[in-house]
Amino acid sequence: NEIIDFVTYADQQALEHQAVCKLTIDRVSKVVTSLWPSSRVEVVGSFPTGLWLPSSDIDLVVVGVSYGAKGTIGPASTRFLLGCLERDLRKEPWLHSIQAIPTARVPVIKLVSKEGNVPIDITFSESSTVHTAVSARNLVIQHVLWFPALVPLALVLKTLLRERGLNNAYTGGLSSYCLVLMIISFLKKRAPLPSIVYDINFASLLLGFLEFYGVDFDYMRTGISIKKGRY
Repeated sequence: NEIIDFVTYADQQALEHQAVCKLTIDRVSKVVTSLWPSSRVEVVGSFPTGLWLPSSDIDLVVVGVSYGAKGTIGPASTRFLLGCLERDLRKEPWLHSIQAIPTARVPVIKLVSKEGNVPIDITFSESSTVHTAVSARNLVIQHVLWFPALVPLALVLKTLLRERGLNNAYTGGLSSYCLVLMIISFLKKRAPLPSIVYDINFASLLLGFLEFYGVDFDYMRTGISIKKGRY
């Protein structure tokens, strides 16, 4: 099965990069907690879910930074905190490049490490408790456990979108999270599926996914739901 072979190869590539990725995450976390001892850094996005490719960014969210009377941070204070973190990160010898984008819809710091060229995006949670990206991460992890077909389909489709320059929502493409939700909805519609990976016909699922969202799905009138595969 070529899809299984591809997933095995992608997993091996990701495994080779994991050590340097985790080292870079630890280094960022150390800088963050030196500035705000009560804070923590949450790893979100595809890296902790098993859907990460070595070409993908690693998304970090700084949680637990209280700023202001109500313990929350707004747009102005987020830009200030972003500037503080960028200033201290620039002093780190392991840093290759860094860019703060305070005017983005979600203010972000984008950096790349010298070792391994690990690309990382850092944002701040506007709440001192749970960030929506953390909830999204936990939801994806839960469905990865429920659907063995989710990881292979997601890795193949993410690679397909990346090779065609369609993997960024802000340039007219499709975000990784949106793609995963589409796959989850599709798999729930096709359930029940075999629980053993090698018993799953991935070619049929892949073609079925492409046909459903490429031909059958009415984007003007219909939205997806991951609750029991409803629409």
